[in-house]
Amino acid sequence: MKVSKELKVGIFMMVAITVLYLGFNYLKGIDFFSSNDKYYAVYENVDGLNASNPVFINGFAVGRVSSIRLLQKSSGKILVEIDINGEIIIGDSAVATLNSDFLGNKSILLTPGDISKPKQPGDTLLARLDKGI
Repeated sequence: MKVSKELKVGIFMMVAITVLYLGFNYLKGIDFFSSNDKYYAVYENVDGLNASNPVFINGFAVGRVSSIRLLQKSSGKILVEIDINGEIIIGDSAVATLNSDFLGNKSILLTPGDISKPKQPGDTLLARLDKGI
């Protein structure tokens, strides 16, 4: 059976587009082979926080910001969706602190709280802005 050149080019393009898509998302920090849990935090002002900014616990990266939305019905507050590694247990007194370094890079510092009473994925964390310098 003879395969036409058009079919070969079509298959090559499909493979190339798939590799490009997966590579782009990998560079953004999305891991396709691990389970992540989504949590939410509501801030008054995010001041430059972007999707795919890191989330840290004690200096160790445990997740990333997956999306940011404006809550217009709640007096303009900002809803931040956080993807955290599924192995991390978040307690009921967890606090998500929006932090900035000297260069202006934003991140979220997560204090896990008391893990004897864990939060369920999809819950809202206490949100706090770091006072900075």
